This record gives sequence, C-alpha cells and structure tokens, in this order.
Amino acid sequence: SRIAQTYEGHPLVLKVLAEDILQEFGGDVLSYWQEYQLELEGVARELQATHSDEPEYNEALDRKVRERLKKSLVRLPKDALDLLCRSAVFRRPVPKKFWLGMMGDRTLQQQKAAYGVLGDHALIEKEGRAIRQHNLIRDLAYSLLKTDPDAWQAAERQAAHLWLTVYQPAVRDANLEQVRGCLEAFDHYCEIEDWDIAKDILLKSLGCFGQKDILQQLLDWSLYQEGILVCQRILKKSTLDADVVFLKMLGNNYLSLGDYSIAIDYYKKSLAIAQYLGDRKSEGNALGNLGLAYYYLGQYDLAIDFHQRYLTIAQELGDQRGEGNALGNLGLGYYSLGQYNRAIDFHQQCLTIAKELGNRRSEANSLGNLGNAYYSLEEYDRSINFLQQQLLIAREISDRRGEGIALVNMGATQTKLEQCPESLTNNRSALDIFQEIGDRPNEAEALKNLAELHQALGEVEVARQYCQQAWLLATELGIPLALECEALRLQLEI
Repeated sequence: SRIAQTYEGHPLVLKVLAEDILQEFGGDVLSYWQEYQLELEGVARELQATHSDEPEYNEALDRKVRERLKKSLVRLPKDALDLLCRSAVFRRPVPKKFWLGMMGDRTLQQQKAAYGVLGDHALIEKEGRAIRQHNLIRDLAYSLLKTDPDAWQAAERQAAHLWLTVYQPAVRDANLEQVRGCLEAFDHYCEIEDWDIAKDILLKSLGCFGQKDILQQLLDWSLYQEGILVCQRILKKSTLDADVVFLKMLGNNYLSLGDYSIAIDYYKKSLAIAQYLGDRKSEGNALGNLGLAYYYLGQYDLAIDFHQRYLTIAQELGDQRGEGNALGNLGLGYYSLGQYNRAIDFHQQCLTIAKELGNRRSEANSLGNLGNAYYSLEEYDRSINFLQQQLLIAREISDRRGEGIALVNMGATQTKLEQCPESLTNNRSALDIFQEIGDRPNEAEALKNLAELHQALGEVEVARQYCQQAWLLATELGIPLALECEALRLQLEI
C-alpha cells in the first residue's frame, strides 16, 4: 500500500514492481520493502515537498517513475536487457519472430530465454499476435540503447532488414500494409541518417506492383498524406536528381488534395533543378505538372502552353508515356475552352498510346475524358459507355480517386438522362470516396452534382444546401467551379 501511494498508483510502475517482487523475491513483499525502504521513503519525501505546486509535483512524479523503471530495467540479465533495448527501435507492434531476430548474435535458446525474462517481468505487451512495449518502457529502453551508438545503428539496420525480408502482409490487408515493410525500413534508415539507402528504398521499382516505386503507389492509392510525409522527411538529404523526384511527388500529392499553390511551388522547384542538371525528361514532367495545376486553377491558355512544351520534349526524347500524358492534358485544356472535338482527338491519341504501353491508369483517364467530352456534346449514352469503362478499370487497379471521378461524372450524365435514382447512388458514392481520400476539388464537384439532381427533382431546399456547401468549398480552393455554383445558387433563389 505504501509503495502504491508513493507512486500515486501509477499502473505501469506497480506492474513492473510486482513482477520484480515475484521474480527476485519470490513474492515476499516484506523482503522487497526491507531492501528498498530507504529509497522508497526518500522518493515519498521528495514528492511530498512539491505537493503544493501541482505542475512541479507532476514533473517530479514523472521523473521518479522513470528513475524507478530504469532501475528495474538495468537489473535485468544482459541478454534480456539487450533484447529489450534493441527491440525498442520498432515503432509499432511486430511478430515475436521480429524480436527474436534482433538477437542474431545469440543462439535460439538464448533468444527464447531472454524473451521469457521480459515476459516474466511484464516488460512486453501482446496486441493480437504482435508484441509491443509500453511507450514509457520503449522510451527508456531506446535511450539506453543510444548510449552505445554502434549498437543503436546496428539495431536500426537489423530492424530494417527484418521489415524488408521477413514481413509478409496478409492478402486482405489494407493497401498501406502492402508496403508497410518498405516504409518501416525507410524510417529506420532515416533514423541513422543513411540517406542513400533510404532513397533507394523509395525509388526502387516494386516487383509486386509492376514498375511503380513506393511513392507512385501511395499516390495511386490516394494515400496523399503518407506520400507527403515520406518525401518531406528525405527532401534535401540525398542527391539533386533524387530531389527532382521528391519535389515532383510532393507537388502531385498536394495537387490531388487541391492545394494548387503549394503544388505549383514544388513543381517550379523541381523544374529549376531539372534544368540545372540538364535532365530533359524531368524538365518535361515538371512542365506537364505545372500545366495541370494551372488547368485546375482555370488558367487554360497558360496550361496549354506548358503542355505543348511538355509534348515537344517528350517527342524529342521518344518518350511515349510522356507524349501520351501531354496529349491527354492538351485535351483537357481544349475541352475547357469549349473545343470539344479537338479535345476528343487529343484524348483518342492518348488512349491509343496508353493501350500500346499497357498503362491502365492512363487508359482509364482517357476513357473518362472522352466521356466528359461527349457529355458536353450532349451525346449522353455514348458518354455513359466511356465512363463505365473508366469505372471498371479504376476498380480493377484500386484507383479510388479514379473510381470517384467516374462515379461523379456518371451521376451528372444520369441526371441529364433523368435516371435520378442511379444518379443519386453514384453521386453519393463518389462524395464518400472524395471525403475519405481528402480530394476536396472533386468533393465540391459531387456536392454541386447533388444540388443539380435535387433541383431536377424539385427538392429546392435540399438543392440549396448542397449548392452552398459546394460553393463554399470551391471558393476556398479558388477553382472555376465556384462560378458554376454561384450561377446555380442564383437559379435556386428565383
């Protein structure tokens, strides 16, 4: 009771001390008290002296808790302490074999014995089939590990090795878990500032995902925040040619989030470095990305100029993928200027190249763009056909953003065809997807579509609510859709 009162009933301290008493004193609390009475009474007196000042008391209690736990840790047998400290490099629960794998310089029997000691002392916690350390225990163990820089770096490298070679995601795991091993290994190498290997992990093509690297795969899965965090961590830590890629991918992720001014800033930096290095292919990519950003901002003539420069470089280099991207983007620009037949010609050229290259994402985008062009020509059945093809491919390649775009455009077309139940289902599904992945520009588009649908149904008040939400979001983003929403608001007020 007195021990518990000393540490304010701190559950982790009591748990660890209880196991110390069981393991080292055979459960004899009195013997433990006699051994540590002076120390514990000293702690109680020191804490009591600060009791009148709550912040000072809390700080003192935290310090004493850490001191008590650290004393328990350093009394562990060497193998057990080594295992605890080495495994402190893991930032998430891992399988038991990962823990044992951190003791590759010991026999299997020694590994299991060390692991058993940690279990006996309540220093590990089970989370399903995985093992973790309490955050405070991990913090203390990690601090002890870092007192030996060589041991710390070796532990980080071994953990990275295990993530790259041993980790096996379940087939039904979420997308992020499919690349968890690479991302965790990247973090471990960043901790010890081995930027070359960290860079290679990010930029190496993943065999299981074709020729895509991790950064592109995260973008394709609409995991924008994850992509941003990874790129920001390594930017300016590696080589200039790698920074061109990291800046481009930062721009791509912010572009997908609708933060166009931030995306443009990253694209301009990527362009400047590419031009300095004489890297024509990266220069073309940056020009094309700038064109897209200005397209989304409604600056169509400027966008077309960038895309035309991109097309020239791609054709000069014989870069067929780049040529297809530039053609598709030119189609978007001319579509927005109302030149629908010219846009269709560009999108058809892009579609042909995408099919030749087996580029399913580009194929889906081209189909969707053709669907939009035919919608504007009021050929709604033809539009639906293209959009359905886009939707099938988007779902096949797990492109959530592409799926949402196909659904929202199908919804708009179905409203024109007076297929209102289908339009409602598709627009709501699209809205859910855009909100889930953080795609705010397309979220505004889905809200506007819902407003138009409820207007067609004669449900004016519901239409007004959706229109107001769309207008506020589009205005915040500074995109042309705000003008369309303003016009719709005026119609609804009449």
